[in-house]
Amino acid sequence: MTVGAIVKFLVLYLGVVQIAAPYILGLPEGNMLSIMFSYPQLITASIGGVCAMVLLPPLKKALNYRRED
Repeated sequence: MTVGAIVKFLVLYLGVVQIAAPYILGLPEGNMLSIMFSYPQLITASIGGVCAMVLLPPLKKALNYRRED
């Protein structure tokens, strides 16, 4: 989960903030697009991973319970 969150952050940061925004889109440094695709992506990916870890065990239990009926 941690590796996935970091990889997502790095891909978006490098792809959008370091390459697309300045070179392809010609946006100045510190624009809102660059900010949105930097550290907030790491935070949201981490929150999503924690939510998945919390919800997965009861979901598996509920699905196994349903199959046994």
